[in-house]
Amino acid sequence: MYAGETALPVLDVPYATVKPAMEAKAEDPAWRNAGVVPQLTLSRESTEGDRVQPTEVRLLWDEQFLYVRFDCRDDRLYLPEAGRDARLYRGDVVQVFVDPKGDGRQVAEALCNAANDVLDLQILLTDEPRSDENLLLRPEVRERDCWLCVDWTMEGLKTAAAKEEKDGRLVGWRVEMALPAKAVLRRVGLAAFRPMELRANLVRYDWQAPPAENQKWSLVSTNWAPVTQGNPHYSPAAMGFLKLRPKPAVLGTQE
Repeated sequence: MYAGETALPVLDVPYATVKPAMEAKAEDPAWRNAGVVPQLTLSRESTEGDRVQPTEVRLLWDEQFLYVRFDCRDDRLYLPEAGRDARLYRGDVVQVFVDPKGDGRQVAEALCNAANDVLDLQILLTDEPRSDENLLLRPEVRERDCWLCVDWTMEGLKTAAAKEEKDGRLVGWRVEMALPAKAVLRRVGLAAFRPMELRANLVRYDWQAPPAENQKWSLVSTNWAPVTQGNPHYSPAAMGFLKLRPKPAVLGTQE
């Protein structure tokens, strides 16, 4: 908990009685019953509050996958990097962080952009995740004990992306991810999701065009569980809680 602030966010995630089509289409009935994060919030210490564009996130689960859908309002895309495992965070991208054990020692991360480029990695800590008052890993931990393992592949990850236009102009983009249980839960010895609690964060990087040609693009970073600007990878203690709710009971038929 941040000093003077409310507790970390909690979201109930319903079971996917209808599986998402994973086509990133505007209308997919599977998402109607999802758990909803209506709006991601601005990163701590950011000065870009007047430039935040809305982002809605929906989540579902079944035994095989944790499903996440981002709907991002936007009128201009910035995609300077392309391809599998490129440095997508240098452009517009959404990110999912999941810590299945909840101790901050191993976090699975998946990033995807509007072109459906993917970067997946693991964040590993070789010592206790000591954090400061902002729930950011202390400098000595980040420099010595935190490892970003980009060579890791989240086997079975599924993604889809689509741009949304109105009258020929971009108004937003959408990404859907299906994070596989076998890859995400390996550290806790499970191969399938079940009603359980996961530490997680949901993040969007939205790069805004500079006012002049000789100036740099500026980052507007929004999160479900607020972290300091540009540091979602180094803030395991700030993650919220996803509560995977039980599968609805099936009523028997009567004679």
